[in-house]
Amino acid sequence: MDEANQAFLVAMGYAQKQISWYEFFGLFKLILFRGAGALSIICAIFIAYFSATLGDNKATFFNFSKKNLITTLAILSALSVSLSGFFGWRAAWESHRIAQFQIEALVVETKIRKLELESDKDIAGIFILAKRLSQETARIVEEESSEYFTYIPNVSEGIKAPKMR
Repeated sequence: MDEANQAFLVAMGYAQKQISWYEFFGLFKLILFRGAGALSIICAIFIAYFSATLGDNKATFFNFSKKNLITTLAILSALSVSLSGFFGWRAAWESHRIAQFQIEALVVETKIRKLELESDKDIAGIFILAKRLSQETARIVEEESSEYFTYIPNVSEGIKAPKMR
């Protein structure tokens, strides 16, 4: 029974490692996505404000030219929206979270099944369960990874190789 439990712990360690990875990078992509969106909104508000007050006697805001501030904010807004879209931070965050939830559900289901197998003293079943946990975790990771890369634009698609003479 010890060997079966060790195999189960190895499989659980692998699943937990994947869950931790998805938790961290899912949160990281969420922060990037939300931060870029918030920056874009703030820039749009200040662009509107500075544009509306451009005709005032005071053409500066804290010693910065309002025209230069409008230009800078427009560039920041365009960059934040463009980077978020180019890197697919929203889709990546969603994809990471879904994979995390799938692995977490698999872990819970596996723990319950292990208790059943232990009560039946089914050592072979625990080995099979550990193998299934590892395989299913790997399948979820592989599926999520291939889905993630569909969100990132392929910059080489539009480039044609030169013809050989």
